Amino acid sequence: MNGQVMALQGQKFGDLELYEMNGQVMAEPVIKCWNAIQSFAFRDDDLLVTAFPKSGITWLQEIVWLIANDLDFSGAQMQSISDRFPYLEFPTPGIKTIGRLKSPRLIKTHLMPTLLFDDKHEDNSDCIHCKKTVPKMVTIFRNPKDLIVSYYHFCRMNKMIGYKEDFNHFFECFMKGSLPYGPFWSHYLDVLQWNDSHSEDHKILVIHFEDLKRDFTNQINRILVTASMNCRLVQSSPIKLFMESSLVSGESSVNESALERDNWLLFLIILI
Repeated sequence: MNGQVMALQGQKFGDLELYEMNGQVMAEPVIKCWNAIQSFAFRDDDLLVTAFPKSGITWLQEIVWLIANDLDFSGAQMQSISDRFPYLEFPTPGIKTIGRLKSPRLIKTHLMPTLLFDDKHEDNSDCIHCKKTVPKMVTIFRNPKDLIVSYYHFCRMNKMIGYKEDFNHFFECFMKGSLPYGPFWSHYLDVLQWNDSHSEDHKILVIHFEDLKRDFTNQINRILVTASMNCRLVQSSPIKLFMESSLVSGESSVNESALERDNWLLFLIILI
């Protein structure tokens, strides 16, 4: 995948230097490992979970991991989600470590699909700019009114980011699309445009955070079908285990009155 990295002169977010790659804002740590990201070899049996930050991706990761591992709650408690479901562009555990993992691999990223895959080239394992194997992908969309609040508190508490401004400043950055991985609407549009231009076999499954809360069982079944996982796992185990487990209900305190999918869709239409 070819792309131009452009430094955003004078723009920082907390302690992070910001760059732009094909319309997506990235922090310096991601840019430092960009060559490794470009050359990363995906496999047919990988499952890639991609989403804008604070969209509910950790909740989705836990659900997918539990389904793939026979609802092994005790195993999930013994190991962090970052070890069980590694973050592609994060320094820990690192791309080299992810590359050595046995199949099938579960991988998380906040990068837009078109930054990872390019349909213009033929497969060639010796060429880092050639078309990559496209694994199955799942994404989660969330009402931006809730997303922005969650993202703000995350950035304030994360010492690696070093963000100390107030919510008004954060809101302005969000609306300008100048946050790390922003703008959020570009990520959403990228996923929707990807699905419009790809066959059913390569479409990204779109899960809505609000639907996952309201209609948990049906959304789980959609994940099972897309990931080609064994449906017996859900049929033979009470689905309420997912809802009651502290591992997958960590975001259950979100205000239900704000969880209308039409709200974020209207928000997206206004922005563009």
